[in-house]
Amino acid sequence: VLDSAGWKLGAGPVRTKGGKALELVMIMQPGHVDRFIGEYVQAQLAAVGIKVTLDQLDPGAFSSRINSGAFDLDIEVPSQNDANPAFLLALRWYSKSHVRGARFMLAGPLFDSLVTASITSESSDDAQRNAAEAMRVLVDEEVAAIPLAGVHRVYAMTDKVKGFDPHPSRTNQWWNTVWIAR
Repeated sequence: VLDSAGWKLGAGPVRTKGGKALELVMIMQPGHVDRFIGEYVQAQLAAVGIKVTLDQLDPGAFSSRINSGAFDLDIEVPSQNDANPAFLLALRWYSKSHVRGARFMLAGPLFDSLVTASITSESSDDAQRNAAEAMRVLVDEEVAAIPLAGVHRVYAMTDKVKGFDPHPSRTNQWWNTVWIAR
């Protein structure tokens, strides 16, 4: 794909096109994405001739970069916060999103029409079907997002910790029920 798009490997390890090196900047969600994940992706892309610079940022700088579009690649751990199957799709890649950084990741009119159909559907089956098709368009056609892996939340604790009930959504994880037995 890269060769056919004009990005050729020359004497060095990085592909070039018209004298310009194929170099990208990657940012990762601080506190949620381990730097080794970024280094793994960096190594995988280097293997095909793409140079990736990892910018390790504090939370404020990360938000600023997301909101200003000052990145090429972004690795985050998303959270499904409600039962809306198009929640994350509408939040990150939809042209009508109110999230400031979404304008840098728009996926296109077909995607938008599917998200609109999903969030306005009167039946959950239609909402799910349209969201699934929007996700397919996002990944397979627009290539606006590339799912890398599921980064699971692992909680380790002694048997003295009581009242912990893990939730798949980081936002909805309750800690006020946790206590230590003596």
